[in-house]
Amino acid sequence: MNEPAAHISGDFYNWFDLSSAPGDPSRTALLIGDVSGHGLPAAFLMATTQLILKNTLFASPDPGKCLTELNRQLCSWRIRGQFVTLLIMVVEYNESRILMASAGQAAPLLKRDNDCFSVSVESQLVAGVDPTMQYHTQSVPIRRGDQLLLFTDGVVETTNESGEQFGYSRLIEAFRNAPKEPQKTLHSILGAIAAHRQGNEPDDDLTMVAFQWSDPILDTRRTTDKSGHGLTNRFGSELHQRP
Repeated sequence: MNEPAAHISGDFYNWFDLSSAPGDPSRTALLIGDVSGHGLPAAFLMATTQLILKNTLFASPDPGKCLTELNRQLCSWRIRGQFVTLLIMVVEYNESRILMASAGQAAPLLKRDNDCFSVSVESQLVAGVDPTMQYHTQSVPIRRGDQLLLFTDGVVETTNESGEQFGYSRLIEAFRNAPKEPQKTLHSILGAIAAHRQGNEPDDDLTMVAFQWSDPILDTRRTTDKSGHGLTNRFGSELHQRP
């Protein structure tokens, strides 16, 4: 879900199967990030960033190498002080692990059975600043039934009328108590954020992606969009546009 604070959101998220064959989602890539600035320059940077990421990941599904290449291209354009915070995650089902690289983006949360905790991932420098930066891929074990929550800083920095932030503790608690279905998870956490906000207008975009490695039956169930492309129902996704 993405809830922009203004007409054009600086946050972005995406996912796609890095399949070796149709119907064989052996790897899934997830992206979440935030571009600096506002308006059309930020929107252009966001679109360009996603295009580079997708092309690079299909060529080599290594998050660290992908971030390094993205950073190199952004720095070569001299984009007038703009930068990108970004988390790239590749789920490798056959290896039962997730590969991650972070450029200034918060670590995702993982819910396993009755436990909920922050995934250990080193957050490196934001992309678009230092052309010599080398980003590293980190590996974390994952197992069937695990649920992941990716989010931008606007989620934890949401304030109420007293200026108190929603914070990581409340987010972890909301994630722990949420129903274990991606779309219901997002709605539940969004409700907790709204209750904390107490009608206060958001200062920043809110973006979350919920992912669950489902059982084999759910993994093979697919729906189809109007263009005829298959869409896996592994994710919860929804766009919230403010009036």
